[in-house]
Amino acid sequence: MGTEMDWMTFLYAVQKQVGLNQLLRIYNHACHPELPFDPGTPADARMAQCGSAESLPIAWVDGAIGGKRDPVTGEPVVDPITNEVIGLQEHGGFLSGAERRWGLDSPEANAVGGLGLEHGVDENTAP
Repeated sequence: MGTEMDWMTFLYAVQKQVGLNQLLRIYNHACHPELPFDPGTPADARMAQCGSAESLPIAWVDGAIGGKRDPVTGEPVVDPITNEVIGLQEHGGFLSGAERRWGLDSPEANAVGGLGLEHGVDENTAP
């Protein structure tokens, strides 16, 4: 997932390419994936402030992070009743936000993906 410096240089590169307004829109699409999006409407409900109690933390792609691990084996601890890993937290993804903003496989989203790879913040980077 990269270091703080990797993310800062990545975000700076994205901002240089798409502008600050679009960078913030990607962020809002990442932390509020549940809100509907109509690209034809300028009043986007996602512009709600990220960091609120309703927003999700952000990684590279949408998914779940965290979860309790057994201290001896390192394996995830599963709740015997729900059969789910204890403590998992859903998160939004920066690349997923760009794909929601501009569309899957759009030139803009692909550019964000390329910059993520270049700056070492994509899913192919070991923590």
